[in-house]
Amino acid sequence: MAFLLTRSPQHSILETGLAVALVAAYVLNKILSKRNIKRVFTVNVAAADSEASFTVHLLPKTAHKADEILLDSEQLQYTRVAGLDCEWQPEREREHNAVSLLQLAPAADICFVAQLLHMDKVPEHIQYVLQDPSVIKVGVGIRQDIKRLAQDYGITVRSVVDLVDVIRATQPSLLLGGSSLAAISKTLLGYEVDKTYQCSDWA
Repeated sequence: MAFLLTRSPQHSILETGLAVALVAAYVLNKILSKRNIKRVFTVNVAAADSEASFTVHLLPKTAHKADEILLDSEQLQYTRVAGLDCEWQPEREREHNAVSLLQLAPAADICFVAQLLHMDKVPEHIQYVLQDPSVIKVGVGIRQDIKRLAQDYGITVRSVVDLVDVIRATQPSLLLGGSSLAAISKTLLGYEVDKTYQCSDWA
């Protein structure tokens, strides 16, 4: 799978956040379609002037083992901008389902995926990064994600930026096609997000 990324400096935050969200969508599609998925794999990226790849880590379900992997990541140790995206099971009226999956990317070339609903607890290093005010967390529609993390796991996510707000303040014309991840990625990156499994059972 290839994503076409922009290279202009003013898109640095947008690029990181959108890349994270797109890779997360790709990972989730593989998980939910029941296809074989390795603990660590790559997603190829095609840019205008070079090629790169995302390293995706599907974290173990035991928190302390997940923390060992997270603590070994230099990108996570030194990041100042991290992409964040959460998913939960579809809900009926008056129903509330806890966040099932969390995707965290400390750089535009690496993404950690935690299946929170199946873990014994939220890995401590994920909690630390989410609560660290010096690390900016970015995403599309991220306010709902942080509200859910507070409700479900008691985690207060600090320093949050919604990419829609960044676009609205800098290049509002990019929102003419809509403010969803799918619309923004199509307008900015020319890539259509696969929505096949968006309403699937995440458990």
